[in-house]
Amino acid sequence: MPPQSLDDLSAEQLREMTTRLLAQLRHSQALNAKLTHENALLKRMKFAAQSERFNAEQRSLLDDEIEADLAAVAVEIEQLHARHFLGDWKGALICDDFARP
Repeated sequence: MPPQSLDDLSAEQLREMTTRLLAQLRHSQALNAKLTHENALLKRMKFAAQSERFNAEQRSLLDDEIEADLAAVAVEIEQLHARHFLGDWKGALICDDFARP
């Protein structure tokens, strides 16, 4: 749907937009809940592994795998939040940090 004022939309168009936005919101909330749960499980595994009796190599391998999983979940959560915040915006993000000469 092209960007336009909400005042210009008919009641039917507003209902369709509301239905679509609610579906997107439910999906985002479910995905966020799933990722939050997965993150909690990974953290629980990480701290449980520290109290288990593993040799140093086993602990290192397990820690590496758990850290990689935690990082992947964190990235996915950040992307979800960015998609939720930016929505279908097609613009470009510009950062003028004055770092370029």
